[in-house]
Amino acid sequence: MSRLWTFFLAAVLSLVAVPMSGSDVDSLRINVELRDNGSAIVTETWHIDVSDDITEWYLVADNMGQMTIEDLAVSDETLGDYLNEGEWDVDRSRAMKAGRCGLVTKSNGYEICWGVGSSGRHTYTVRYLLTGLVKGHEDMDGFNHMFVARNLGSSPKSIILTVRKAGMEFSTENTKVWAFGFRGEIHVENGIVVARTTELFIKESAMIVMVGFEKGMFHPDLVEKRTFDQVRKKALKGSDYSSSGEYGFWEWASVIFFAIIVILVFLTLIAAIKDKINKIKRKKELLGGRIKDVPWYRDTPVNGNLRKASNILTEFEGLKSTQRQNLIAAYITRLFLKGGFEIVQQPGGSKPQMLVKDLPDTAVQDDDNDTKLESELHSFIKEAAGDDRILQKNELRRWSKYNGRTLYAWSNRIENGATVWTMKPEEVRQVFGLRKFLKDFTLIKDRGVVEVKLWNDYLVFASLYGIADQVMRDFRKVCPEYFRLSSSAEFFNDSATNLLIWDMINMTSRDFSVAASTYEASLNRSSSSGGGGSSSWGGGGGYSGGGSGGGGR
Repeated sequence: MSRLWTFFLAAVLSLVAVPMSGSDVDSLRINVELRDNGSAIVTETWHIDVSDDITEWYLVADNMGQMTIEDLAVSDETLGDYLNEGEWDVDRSRAMKAGRCGLVTKSNGYEICWGVGSSGRHTYTVRYLLTGLVKGHEDMDGFNHMFVARNLGSSPKSIILTVRKAGMEFSTENTKVWAFGFRGEIHVENGIVVARTTELFIKESAMIVMVGFEKGMFHPDLVEKRTFDQVRKKALKGSDYSSSGEYGFWEWASVIFFAIIVILVFLTLIAAIKDKINKIKRKKELLGGRIKDVPWYRDTPVNGNLRKASNILTEFEGLKSTQRQNLIAAYITRLFLKGGFEIVQQPGGSKPQMLVKDLPDTAVQDDDNDTKLESELHSFIKEAAGDDRILQKNELRRWSKYNGRTLYAWSNRIENGATVWTMKPEEVRQVFGLRKFLKDFTLIKDRGVVEVKLWNDYLVFASLYGIADQVMRDFRKVCPEYFRLSSSAEFFNDSATNLLIWDMINMTSRDFSVAASTYEASLNRSSSSGGGGSSSWGGGGGYSGGGSGGGGR
């Protein structure tokens, strides 16, 4: 017992003694592009607020075995491409390291290093070739790799990791996935593997990802004698996936961990308060003051990108589920205005019905997937309506019940990873400026002439803001000619068809949400078998890469 208390006190003192780094990492995005021979092009994008007390940033990659890191390339938004010096000299000034990168070669791995340049916010893009990531086994090919090390000097607030292979679609049938060391989730979606954090990535966290591929998908250069099942069993030991009932060192360590959780919560609370204060300051910078002081904006915000506008609203005001429903409402409103739906009166029918029409093939696919998400939503509704294209009561709910996986993947792609640190002031002010303009619409004397395209956008964004009813009432009151000039908007002016439209919008958002949540629950139940779902805090043993340390120094 005395040894246990000694270990406990040492752990507590070590936590209290950890200084809080001056540099903040807002987000980290890692993309792993796999090659047929098992090597990978890894691209890491670090959004960092650099403090004055560091000269460089470094990443640890230990436990490399026969794996190597080659062809390192680093760039940022101010200096462009960095000079790769090869072997890195740590003992230099900030000025001498600026615009340069390199590797520190160690007996069991590497340190990936680059000069931070100036203080303040920077986006560093780090790219390198990782050889031997996917290893060959007689039963499956795969890897168990730590992509983000423990004990980083500054922990990222959010992490998203993607794994893909050009020309190949990963699926839950040919690809099995697990994740360890952090609170989050991992899934196979849209042909790629996606792991992401859902809770705070603390100092003790790591991102370990294990993936097994069906034989024949790769032809790895590195082949191991052990089976992938042996790799899997070693990684699952001590994890949340395991149900063996055996208790060892890590299980006792977990008991101690819970004993010191109060200290962790206290330190996390301090970090959260600091982050909250910084976010409040950043929001004021983006807005140029308070939300209510943002000037009116009369044009279409963010070039009409509803997904981007929705993420701005969510980041500033929360209400994620409500905003997601509003986004679906905005997509459907825009689809109506594009001619994707029509209200028809069936022969012999007493009530108008919803006809799903083909979209005109004129939509330009933007780089933020906004119109693609909208087009997919339309295709879901069209498929639910069946051959007659008339959307009947309960058809959407029935379709959603059997397509939860598709809806879950679609809903996850709504978020674009934007944060207050990556947003642009002009875009934020546009989004809130138009909302203010629409709310004050009846008070404004100079509204300008009725430009149908622009006013259609007003109606779409009113749906996104959740004020469509108010805006349509205002339009009818002060600009009834709009509904005559816009043939596609006339449906919204008729009380009967307007009710049908909003019933459809509410039904769609509700049924989609229920189906996606149900599918997510089923994924969590199947996560231990590699079907994806929640990550495990414990486990992950036998990993390559990673280790402990890294950050600013």
